[in-house]
Amino acid sequence: MRQPASLLFAGDRRAIILGAIRAADVAAIVLAGVASYAARHGSLAVPALYWWQILTGSLIAAAALHGARVYTFHSLRQPTRHLARVALTWIASALIMIAMLFFARVSDEISRVWLLLWALAALAGLASIRLACQFWLAHWSKSGKLILHVAVVGPAAAAAARRIEQHGADDTRVLGVFCPRSRDGDELEELAKLARSVRVDEVLIALPCVAGEEVHRALRTLGALPADVKLCFDLGSAAPAAGGLSSTHTLLISRRPLAGWRIVVKRAMDVALGAALLLLFAPLMAVLAVLVKLDSKGPAIFRQRRFGFNKQPFTVYKFRTMFCDADDPAVPQARRGDPRVTRLGRFLRRTSLDELPQIFNVLAGSMSLVGPRPHAIIHDEKYAALIDGYLARHRVLPGITGWAQVNGLRGETDTTEKMARRIEHDIFYIDHWSPLLDMRILLRTLRIGFGDRRAY
Repeated sequence: MRQPASLLFAGDRRAIILGAIRAADVAAIVLAGVASYAARHGSLAVPALYWWQILTGSLIAAAALHGARVYTFHSLRQPTRHLARVALTWIASALIMIAMLFFARVSDEISRVWLLLWALAALAGLASIRLACQFWLAHWSKSGKLILHVAVVGPAAAAAARRIEQHGADDTRVLGVFCPRSRDGDELEELAKLARSVRVDEVLIALPCVAGEEVHRALRTLGALPADVKLCFDLGSAAPAAGGLSSTHTLLISRRPLAGWRIVVKRAMDVALGAALLLLFAPLMAVLAVLVKLDSKGPAIFRQRRFGFNKQPFTVYKFRTMFCDADDPAVPQARRGDPRVTRLGRFLRRTSLDELPQIFNVLAGSMSLVGPRPHAIIHDEKYAALIDGYLARHRVLPGITGWAQVNGLRGETDTTEKMARRIEHDIFYIDHWSPLLDMRILLRTLRIGFGDRRAY
């Protein structure tokens, strides 16, 4: 089965829904305050004192709603109880605001009718958001987009899976149970293959007790997957009942990078900046395509299959920089003075202009502007066997440029040590991603990308 094109997992969709509700609540409270003032005074020119009350009340309500734990998926799945909790929390927030006005001795300057209208309008807005949310939740749940897919592995996997199925929520599904048959990790490899063909949101390592060697062996394989990895210790009857896994304690070991809103922000940056770069470089790309055709026989665009997100193969595009008869099944890396490189190809590789067609990969969603550079499939398989943790770089989309490249780790990796250093930088980027880090890498790429001596 082929992996879905979307990078969004069920956990991501849940996080996005909860974040959208949180933002909508604040917007509803603010808009209710402004609309109530217009209804009471016939004007949208809200005085500063009223604005102070609206903004302060919004912050108080946002903090109170967060403290009441209404922004959890479990709470949303209980609509009646959830709506009652939201209403009571908003009423309590309104009473706090009235008390603040009294103690600040400005209550006489605020219209009591406006306060009542605001409280009722905001309550109606909060309720409307929940009603709309329930409609969409039912639609997405029916389509299976919000179902958490869980895989369970370990000596206690069968027991943990039974507890999930018996006591877990309807929106959680066990994809598979992987019980160890030997100490060579075969069941872990089977699980890794499953995670690359279907969405796996969480991997639960179920152990009867603390088993350091088993944990290390599992994390070494499962840490390369774009899924949350949790460790479950089965304490039997000694543990108090709590939730679906009633006799277990669960610890989050590895969280999937770029989850929830983070992946939405990064994708939005890729689309916006990628479209701008395409408009900027389109004339230059057209000229370069013609020059490549004139310089040597063969197509202007070089296509090669490489591994991308979650080790899914995709086709990467580059301007051709080598002679067409230079194909080699071993795909040797380009070296200094490589006779396979054309005259124009040397210039394109040195200036990194050969990478420009990858903007189309970015817009298509198979690559990002910034991320670990994709390697030829044969190189991926070679270094995955030599470097521990190499496959962890596939937890995010590959990039046109990356943290390793702007730190001098470009060009030929003729030793395992050089590749290991590049992987260290890739993992650092994955673990420390932020929009500011992406912008920093892009700016450094523009500064050093044209004329780097390590590119040949």
